[in-house]
Amino acid sequence: MLQSERLQLPALLLLRDLVKETDPGEMLTRQEMESRLFNPYPTFNPIFDHLPALLEGGYLSHTAGRYLVTPRGKALIERLEQARHEYTATLTPLPLPELTRLAALLEAIAQRMWQASEPAVKAHQARCHRLPITTPAPMVRLDAAVFALWMARDDAHIAAWRAAGLSGPHLDLLTALWRREAHTLSELTTAFEQLQRPEDILEGITALSAAGYVLVEGERITLTEDGQRVRTRIEEETDRIYFTPWPPLTPEDLNWLYSSLEKVCETLLRWFPPHPPGSRDHQAEKSTGEHGHGSTVET
Repeated sequence: MLQSERLQLPALLLLRDLVKETDPGEMLTRQEMESRLFNPYPTFNPIFDHLPALLEGGYLSHTAGRYLVTPRGKALIERLEQARHEYTATLTPLPLPELTRLAALLEAIAQRMWQASEPAVKAHQARCHRLPITTPAPMVRLDAAVFALWMARDDAHIAAWRAAGLSGPHLDLLTALWRREAHTLSELTTAFEQLQRPEDILEGITALSAAGYVLVEGERITLTEDGQRVRTRIEEETDRIYFTPWPPLTPEDLNWLYSSLEKVCETLLRWFPPHPPGSRDHQAEKSTGEHGHGSTVET
């Protein structure tokens, strides 16, 4: 499909995500795309450099500084999704009755989260409803349900850190320090080189320091008690928003759910080993600018 449409992978992924992120007829400037769409954590996103290729191919239109997905662009993504569903439907990482039961349970939980009163904004869950599933195949339904639950976790997490008065990029820096993944400005700059510019990282640390959340002593940056407390509270609030809509599950239900998902993951990893770091496919994935968030479990 890439060859027939003469698109590079990042351009195709950008088009796919624009279809998932915007309502029919919605026109946005590039600045609005960068501020409102996708994950609100990077300070720059190179994937938008592929907008000219999508315009040239007729997949987007551009009027008065605003971009719109064209019928040609929407049709391409619908064909892509249909092909993906057809292939996914052939996968059976569990016996069919167990796979069907698992998909039904997670679909029901995802629907409860979509209908819940919190969070008030469900921008990421909305992605799941712009390209609806049209097949009864249990593996396709399971894949869609897991994605919907991931998006619900994103929405819960965003609501939690916004309520704490943080921005996405600043939250990312605070989280890296909270997880002890970085201890200096240099380490943060390396860790976030594809997500934030060095000057943005410096500005973020300055803001976190002014808020009393981090202490800068020479090269070393550490979380203060207030920083530890606010980041822990964000995680607790994320869990509260996320798990409140869940139905009551018995210990037996939870054990079955865990073991079934574990079997699915183990089987899929055996069938489809991840691309090694540094490979061409791994670099293509990184170039999309996508990265899961939502909590300490989404990395």
